[in-house]
Amino acid sequence: MTDRPRARDSSPRGYPRAPLQIAVSYRTSGAFLVAYSTNLSKGGIFIEANPLPVGTEVQIELAVPEVGRLSVRGQVAWTRHTNAGDLPAGMGIKFSRTLDESYGEAIDQLVRTFEGLEIMVMGSIDRRAMIGRYAASILACDTVEADRANVARALLEERVDLALIDLDTAGPDGMEAIQAARSSVPPTPVIAITDDPDARDWAKRQGVDVIVRAPPTFSELQKAVIAALSRAALSPTRK
Repeated sequence: MTDRPRARDSSPRGYPRAPLQIAVSYRTSGAFLVAYSTNLSKGGIFIEANPLPVGTEVQIELAVPEVGRLSVRGQVAWTRHTNAGDLPAGMGIKFSRTLDESYGEAIDQLVRTFEGLEIMVMGSIDRRAMIGRYAASILACDTVEADRANVARALLEERVDLALIDLDTAGPDGMEAIQAARSSVPPTPVIAITDDPDARDWAKRQGVDVIVRAPPTFSELQKAVIAALSRAALSPTRK
């Protein structure tokens, strides 16, 4: 895209030009709530994607399980074109109306009825205990444990919102679990935990959401969990 979209067509007819539509779909209502507390707010949203020019008008469609589609207009307020440390490239969009003005009742109801997330933990017994304890302290969740690939696959076929897999202790079973998570529809968000450079490269190729060192500190895992759950699947299209 080279020209900056404008709110109205410059043709003699002067018909309004619809803004660029960006669809942001969340795997679960819990993932939406995590995003709402981090990179999504009442007044705007950060979208991890190739940034559009500042000033571009957009229509954001938020597809939220148990709530439906939330639609709000906005404008690209700022951009980040290259990764800076752990900060991803993307754009900050300022809403024309706040979410609470448009959908406060729906969001309030979602918060009231939120039952927590289902998180799968995989690795050695001690790593599963530590990671599960950290996860329960980070957000409202139930943890389920897997020690073999077939157990992980069975759990992933049920409701799992996030998989935390320690590759250093889960080994080949952990790799199979990651592949199963990434091939589910929609893909289950995955945090890979490893200190092995080859395992880190492999995990990147598999498209895992976040990779952290092993064993992670509480703050490292907290950042990873929030980043993985708040990441949205984007499909921008023209109206």
